Parts: sequence; structure tokens; C-alpha cells
Amino acid sequence: MKRKIIKQGNNSFTITLPRQWLNKYSLTASDELEVVEQGNKLTISFEKEIDVEKHVEIDADRTSDLLKRILHSVYRTGYDEIRINYRKAGAIKSVLDILNDFMIGFEVLEQGKNHCVLKNITHPRDIEFESLLKRTFSMIISMGQDLLNSIINKDMDGIVDARQSEIVNNRITSFCRRYINKKTLETIPKTTSVYSLIEYLEEIADQYKFICLYFINNNKLLNESFDKNFIKIFQSVNDQFANFYELFYKFDINKSVVHNQVRKKLIEEIISKFDKGKRYEIRIMNNLLSITQNISNALLLKLAIEEFKR
Repeated sequence: MKRKIIKQGNNSFTITLPRQWLNKYSLTASDELEVVEQGNKLTISFEKEIDVEKHVEIDADRTSDLLKRILHSVYRTGYDEIRINYRKAGAIKSVLDILNDFMIGFEVLEQGKNHCVLKNITHPRDIEFESLLKRTFSMIISMGQDLLNSIINKDMDGIVDARQSEIVNNRITSFCRRYINKKTLETIPKTTSVYSLIEYLEEIADQYKFICLYFINNNKLLNESFDKNFIKIFQSVNDQFANFYELFYKFDINKSVVHNQVRKKLIEEIISKFDKGKRYEIRIMNNLLSITQNISNALLLKLAIEEFKR
């Protein structure tokens, strides 16, 4: 779509806005628009709340093996009403389990013999995005430290609790992604970076979850001995994430450089453990290596966000 620049007076220039766009969002001559300069581009947006509901229909019988993933996807994408059709007995229980596990703000609006309707009853503006993002950071920090302490103290109950924390974390990160898809966070580049950041945070939590499951599914593993170097590396990975949390909210380029230097040394220590460690320690080192790399990727996204602010 092209528009010609129109000269107004001696020093002002204007362009016209598409009538179809104005009508779609009920914008009038008295409304204010936000104009953001991005190199050779100008982004025009508005703060006016536009509540456009999205609906989708799903056949649970045809997608039974993928139902959880499909509901995850439509929830995060921003759908507000989901009709689920089914004929098989027990399907409604699966739907309700998924609903309770991660779909914050959704309730069963209607339930029949062969269908149910899930409806969003909470608007994203009702919950502070920033507070949820901070809570995600805090939960991952606690999860990693509680898990390490439980390994040191041979506390299986503590490991089970850490696993439950990851389930709660999934609920929050799913809601955060839904929030982003329902709203634009000031500008598209920032929105994309924050969305990707949340993906990395969930992946970090997943790696801690995999360590939890490794112990839960191997009850005798806690009876094994873990050497001091293993504990040191695990603690360093936890510290690396806590340090990233601080950098995310109080960014400092010099501290980011130091953070990256520590990462390189930490990776060397983890890789050296692959050759010298015990089999079960090596298994966990793989998870810790993945966490370290995801922290690094998340920091790069933070750098992108800071660059965009300039």
C-alpha cells in the first residue's frame, strides 16, 4: 500500500490513512496514534482496546494423541472460545485435565453428551504481564536450587516438589505467550524477542524437569555418590541463570561480557565431565549443558531488546 506525502503549510507534511483500517478499528479524527521511527520505516499504532474474539472447533477423536499439543497451540495463539467434539468415552476427562493443567483464564462454558465449549473469561489486561514474567524467573531459580539441594540431601520428596514447580511454570509461560499474541508490546521487534525469551525460559525449566524425572524414574539413583565437581558445576549453572535474571532487569553490557566469559569456562568444565564423570553424572551434564546454552541464547535476545531501545 503506497501513500503520497502531502505538504501542509511551510513546514508540515501529512499522509492519509486507509479508510478500511480506520473503520475496522473504529478510529475517528479525535483518536491519538503512536508513531515510532524504525530506520526507513514508520510504525503507526494505537492504544485503544480492540476485543476481537477468535473461535475454533476441534475433533478430539481424530486428534486424540495430539489433543494436548493442539490445545496448547490454540490457547497460546490467542483463541477465546474452543468447541471440542468427541464420541469416545473418557474424552471429557482428558479435556478437563488439560484445562486445569495450563489454561489460565478458561472455564467450561457448555458441556453436552458429545461436546464441550471452553471459554476465556479473563482478559490479558486483567493480569500484569511483567509480574508473571518475573515470577517465571523466580520459579526457575527456586526450581534449580531446590533440585540441587535435594540431590545433595538425598531428598526424593524435594525432587518431586521441584517437578511440580515446572508444571506451574508451564501454566505461566503459556499465559505469557497468549498475552503477547493477544496484545502488541509497543513494537513488533520487541514483541518477537520477548516471545522467544519466554520460549527459552520454558526450555530451561524443561531441562530441570528432565533431571527431576531421571531421579523419579530411577529410585536408587539418589543412593549413588555425586562428586564435588559435579555439585560445583550444577551450582555454577544455577548461578549463571540467577545472574542472567539480574542482567535482564538491570542490564549492563560490561557484566554481560563477563557473563559470557563465565559461560565459556562453564561449558569447558561440563564437556570435561563427559570424559571423566560417572554414567549418571554425564546424563545430567547433558541437561546442564542445554540449560547453559539456552541462558546464553536468552541473553542474546536481551541484547537485541536493548539495541532496539537505542
